[in-house]
Amino acid sequence: MTVNYLSPPGDKVSLQFARQGDNIVHISEVSKGLACNCICEECDSKLIARKGKVRQHHFAHHEKSDCKGAWETLTHEKAKEVIIEEGYINVPKPDSFDLVPVHFETVEPEVSIGSYRADVVGTHKSGKRLVIEIAVTHSCESKKIQYFEEEKISSIEIYMNDLHSVLSLEEFKEYVLSSAQRIWIFNEKVRRGAKQEKWTEWYENGQKRAERTYKDGRYSEWTYWDANGNVMD
Repeated sequence: MTVNYLSPPGDKVSLQFARQGDNIVHISEVSKGLACNCICEECDSKLIARKGKVRQHHFAHHEKSDCKGAWETLTHEKAKEVIIEEGYINVPKPDSFDLVPVHFETVEPEVSIGSYRADVVGTHKSGKRLVIEIAVTHSCESKKIQYFEEEKISSIEIYMNDLHSVLSLEEFKEYVLSSAQRIWIFNEKVRRGAKQEKWTEWYENGQKRAERTYKDGRYSEWTYWDANGNVMD
């Protein structure tokens, strides 16, 4: 299995979501301190809502913890929740890469597609389905991409690894639905005539960090560089 790892902000960004009962909630939606009654989706321990007057409001583990996956897991889960609740996403037009909304009659999380599991599947009123993959710290594995292409499964991937600050709930929703980078994994119209596009990530020092190209309906593996400009294996 080949997994393409992205460069997440992770420990550099304060935790903005938590599990509260059956829902993933934003820091703005809960009471201060332990009264929020929230837990970490990753390690199942108690979270405290820090809502003071000086620092940016955020969640933190109540007791000392070495949990490292909370930011990824909660961000990923909330993104799925947003798409399900809103019932649409904006996608690139095959001929111009401008965004257009696609509305769904139903939206389901964690749907089995062959031997793989899709993050979200939206079904249009016409009956057509769109697989939506959400990449927070790693993009789709190559075999999954190949399967979607061979089976001609309409699918798109949303990249969320460039979150570098805590967003308001409305800002996060807009980010998921519209402004986060997104490219087609498979789209029949794109395969028939897409122009070449390139996606590049940068380190704070201006050095290239990662790059991926998109041509004729297919996109390459990510190429990664370290902070000194050396290609990483």
